Amino acid sequence: MGRIQILHRIVLVLCLLNVGAASARAGMIGLDARHGYTSGSFVLHGSFEAFRDTFSQEGHVIVPLESFLSSDLQGLDGLVLHQPYTQNIDLGFSGAEIESIHRFVESGGGVLIHGDGGAGSDLRTPNLNLLSEPYGIVYAGMPSEANSHTIVEFHVHPITEGVSIVGFDYQRILQVIQSPAIDLTVLSGADDSIAVVDGTGGAGNVVFVSDGSGWTNEGSGSMTPITYGDNQLLLRNILRHISEPLCPPSSAGTVNAGVGSVQNVLFLNGLTGTDPERVVNYKVFETFELEVRRPPSVFGAERAPFAVYIWAGEPPTDVEPTPLPLGIGCTRLPIPMSGMQPQPDLVFNNAGRLTKLGIPSKPSSPAPSILARKQGGLRRPGTFYIQGIIFDPGSAASVPASVTNGILARPDF
Repeated sequence: MGRIQILHRIVLVLCLLNVGAASARAGMIGLDARHGYTSGSFVLHGSFEAFRDTFSQEGHVIVPLESFLSSDLQGLDGLVLHQPYTQNIDLGFSGAEIESIHRFVESGGGVLIHGDGGAGSDLRTPNLNLLSEPYGIVYAGMPSEANSHTIVEFHVHPITEGVSIVGFDYQRILQVIQSPAIDLTVLSGADDSIAVVDGTGGAGNVVFVSDGSGWTNEGSGSMTPITYGDNQLLLRNILRHISEPLCPPSSAGTVNAGVGSVQNVLFLNGLTGTDPERVVNYKVFETFELEVRRPPSVFGAERAPFAVYIWAGEPPTDVEPTPLPLGIGCTRLPIPMSGMQPQPDLVFNNAGRLTKLGIPSKPSSPAPSILARKQGGLRRPGTFYIQGIIFDPGSAASVPASVTNGILARPDF
């Protein structure tokens, strides 16, 4: 299969995920169908019906998982895992699965990890800690708070936004919370129930909770079901956080991030600007040249298809960066497949005829290539922002595509 055909497949995956349709945070979320007090209780047990309904209400699609290898996680935006039990058919997460989950996070996927305190969970806690310890979290060896526990003091974070009271019933507290994890509760001891690792450098967010009883249906036996206090709001916030990783305040892009340092491929008059704004000032009456170079992982005579976008004016300060699925990265402004505003004013798309990448405004060729060259300068100089997506075998994503560096071009009169 040719590399252009591979990029076509990447675009098709992005389109099938319907990025930015009903909700900017909607995603494909894998749900643990193997572990729990009864095997696969998150997916199969009636007491978690309201829990599963919350996914749907947020626009998410649940993908039941009985295996957690890289091939099983490909195409997912998030992953929700349950504490293993001795009554489950396995011995917990295998070494290969733990490695795959960690790689999933590194490439942009978000994860919610649940401890649990029911009978049969103690002997599988060391296995759970193999998964959580690299993030600074160690679950307690013994469960606690058999008669439920209420938490009312929280640190400020998107996960705790609007949350004033939550409860857990017979939990397994986070006995150790250290860097890179952040404790989201003010008090310690029984309140050590919620923590997060906010992904950096294109990695996904990982959330840890002490129990799943707070997501059960009202009347199912828990003293703190999903209807208790702000339990459901907490769940909604967590789902949003793991399905839409925070985008870094940078226009550096993600090219080559899977094999080394991030590299620039967009150049204006041979310049890329510096973080965070990446401003390049161009002389109004001098040569204006916009160039797309190949990622370092594209060798020899091979070329790299791309879609590059140009937005007129300064980027609006009230528009958040747009995260793309599969760990590809974030664009500073919305691209056509997102369906959000502001859409680009010019589109250079040589990746094919799939309209989700945008109908080309002007012709272009795969990198290396010159997008625009005006020897006497632009006829109508102005400020504009440039960024795109390019084929990149060195990508940190689960597909060979990366977000290019962005450039904020400003005229120098």
